[in-house]
Amino acid sequence: MNLPPLKLAGMGLGLLILAQIWASFFVFDARPQAQRQEQESFFAELPAGEIAGTLMLGGFRGMAIDFLWLRAIQAKNDARYYESVALFDLISRVQPRFERVWEYMAWDMAYNIGHYVDQKDDKWSWYLAGLKANLRGVQVNPSSERLLRHLAWMFFHKGETYMERIESVTWQPIIEAAVKTYQSEIAMPMGKQLSSFQLAEYFYRLSVLVADREESRQPVFVRRMVALAIDRDANRVRNRGQHFLALQRYVEALQAWQDIIAWSQNPSGYHRGQLDIRLTDESYQRNEGGLRRKMSNLGKLLAKESKTGEAFAQAAMKRDIKTCHALMAQSDLWNEHIETATIQWLDE
Repeated sequence: MNLPPLKLAGMGLGLLILAQIWASFFVFDARPQAQRQEQESFFAELPAGEIAGTLMLGGFRGMAIDFLWLRAIQAKNDARYYESVALFDLISRVQPRFERVWEYMAWDMAYNIGHYVDQKDDKWSWYLAGLKANLRGVQVNPSSERLLRHLAWMFFHKGETYMERIESVTWQPIIEAAVKTYQSEIAMPMGKQLSSFQLAEYFYRLSVLVADREESRQPVFVRRMVALAIDRDANRVRNRGQHFLALQRYVEALQAWQDIIAWSQNPSGYHRGQLDIRLTDESYQRNEGGLRRKMSNLGKLLAKESKTGEAFAQAAMKRDIKTCHALMAQSDLWNEHIETATIQWLDE
């Protein structure tokens, strides 16, 4: 039988695709039952297009991704932003477990494309689109501390630029699908007017939780970002005149620092090297003392009687968090706000 070369090439390509599909399912079925059930659960949650990209392309995925990646970069460089995002989205569907593509896509929209557009509303729209892309990545990769960490940083760093817009959003329906795996362990922040720092704190805590669960080595800065996010949120509410709430948040930040230093000094930790311990101690020394001074000064200003303020200040300086909580629980001893506490101290 003498077939045209083009038809032969098409038949060959078709046979290669059929062989890849058969091989994918054959290997899948040959795996241990526990591993097979885990992968079945993963595929059941994917849209049809992502299943096709994950299984059917098989060994061709690498070439397809390289080609799509180059096209996406070129589209962005040519200011064809929507085309670029569509291509990165396609890459994420072909390889949904590739953490870096979700991270890059979120960063590109929130930082790079958001920088190029001129209108404030457009900048916010691209930032929000980046956050949502990162959340999709978290949902598909629930064991990725990296994506949780990146999402937390986007709230902590870039979120301050959009503070009022972030507080105007009801975040629960946006994030709940991505974090449902963790809700029994760390409660999702609820209600309206959540700040970027509150959301950053939440996602940093989730990142730490996942790293500990997976026993993966995590950058040492992540744990201290929990305390720093709480501290920054306390400064935010203090400078808005919510002074007693700020005092409560400062106490939470102090507790977070004590948890961090205890973690770094635990000799049984599998992921604590000498460099980790030294960097944690340096950050602790640089930030924790200033936090205690802020707590002490604000406590003295807010207390209705000087002896209450002095007792709180002494407890804060001694890191006696239990006494701080006990004093603050007696609401009749405190003013809710004072005029002079809107200043920023020099050590911030």
